[in-house]
Amino acid sequence: MNVVGGVIYGATGDSAFALQASTGKQLWTKKLTRNKTEGIDGALKSLLGHGWGVVAVFLIALGFAAFGIYSVARAWVNRRHAF
Repeated sequence: MNVVGGVIYGATGDSAFALQASTGKQLWTKKLTRNKTEGIDGALKSLLGHGWGVVAVFLIALGFAAFGIYSVARAWVNRRHAF
């Protein structure tokens, strides 16, 4: 989940949502998968169909990249403890 401008953005296994941070009121929700076998590629394509979708997909990609950098850095720092 992320908080931007007083709005909490989050996702579950098949949908995305936004909540007002101060009240917890649901602002919107969007089902991302049409069926259980659609997978992440279908969810991302569905997300791109919205005005805010490009930003959301960019933030998702940025999160994956940051996790990758963190994982490599942590492995590098802990390399001497591997044996």
